[in-house]
Amino acid sequence: MYIRCVTIEDIKRLPKIKKNLKEKLSKVLHQIGLWMQASIKKNFEEGGRPVAWAPLAHATIISRLTKKGMRFHNLNTGHSGAGFRILVDSGMLSKAFPFLVNLNRLIISVASVAKAYGAIQHFGGAAGRGRKVRIPSRKFMMIQKEDALYIHETVREKVFLT
Repeated sequence: MYIRCVTIEDIKRLPKIKKNLKEKLSKVLHQIGLWMQASIKKNFEEGGRPVAWAPLAHATIISRLTKKGMRFHNLNTGHSGAGFRILVDSGMLSKAFPFLVNLNRLIISVASVAKAYGAIQHFGGAAGRGRKVRIPSRKFMMIQKEDALYIHETVREKVFLT
């Protein structure tokens, strides 16, 4: 067994140790922010994970086909929506995830131009005129298992073991 006594010199080094820890933590949080941006982007690329998002509503598919210049004699075309990627077609939401490292915190958010749209898509709820349309929850800002492992290992290696 080893017992170490704290000396005056140890106490004098504490502010330097604290400053070094803050600098390390800031760099690590920035690295984790970049990782999480990539993870969120992957959620969009895969159409939801670990569980796929709810498919597009029939009315949404018809609306998108009409915007592409297609005309219908009968709105029940049976079109599956193939070719339309959920939450990706406009790109407004899938590319809008800035992050900020502030003191000892990492803040990842939806860019201001997409906040309301992002919230209704992430949490789901009533939307549209008279709130008659039900948007299913399509969670895109979430920590996946591999993200949690990465965060744990990165903090352990870069902050505590160096």
